[in-house]
Amino acid sequence: MEPISDMDMLPLENLPFTVRIVNSPEDLQKAADLRQQAYARHLPEFAQQLAIPEDADTGPDTYVLLVESKDDAQEGGGKSLGTMRIHVNRHHPLPLESTIQLPEPFKNQILAEAVRFAITDGPLGQQARNALFKAFYRMCLTCKVDTMVVCARFPVHKLYLGLLFEDLFPTGKFTEMAHIGNVPHRVLQLRVRDAKPLWRKAKHPLYDFFINTHHPDIDSRLTGMGSHEGSID
Repeated sequence: MEPISDMDMLPLENLPFTVRIVNSPEDLQKAADLRQQAYARHLPEFAQQLAIPEDADTGPDTYVLLVESKDDAQEGGGKSLGTMRIHVNRHHPLPLESTIQLPEPFKNQILAEAVRFAITDGPLGQQARNALFKAFYRMCLTCKVDTMVVCARFPVHKLYLGLLFEDLFPTGKFTEMAHIGNVPHRVLQLRVRDAKPLWRKAKHPLYDFFINTHHPDIDSRLTGMGSHEGSID
């Protein structure tokens, strides 16, 4: 795998929010509140289960990300704009493995699964979405993950297809996922080392945002800055 580039040499862009790994019960509750609000728009019954933090939020090799607005931070904490939980399978199976069996080529890989993805409506929510995707990718580089995987319901799966994720299974079918309220999801994957050349070849509109821009508002533990050993403390 190619080493993480020195982002100090890249153009700097400040964001209207911060992206960080949560580290307190209060932060986890903010993430849970946003999950419930976002899921309630499409999966109201399942959303009822998300009112409080989950046991999985504090599991080993698990990272809950929270995007918070800067504008109202002085008022006791910025507005929550987005969240995502990332599981790495170094010591425990991924959540999706409670429903499906991984294809043979993936069984000996280091995988990272993004779950409980939620954003607010509006332009800031869309910016938060892109920042979370970047944080997911950069964290996988930092942690030396082989492949990123997601379970995405319709029509959210189109976001990941737009990022050049491909089906984990050749059928490309939607599968009811036990760990996501038995709602049909499509299982998608993108090999970490392939992401950069794929995005470059496709002239992806987010290529510069993901690769050629340093965002100091994204937690340095996620982007690899100050974490040259390839791990997140």
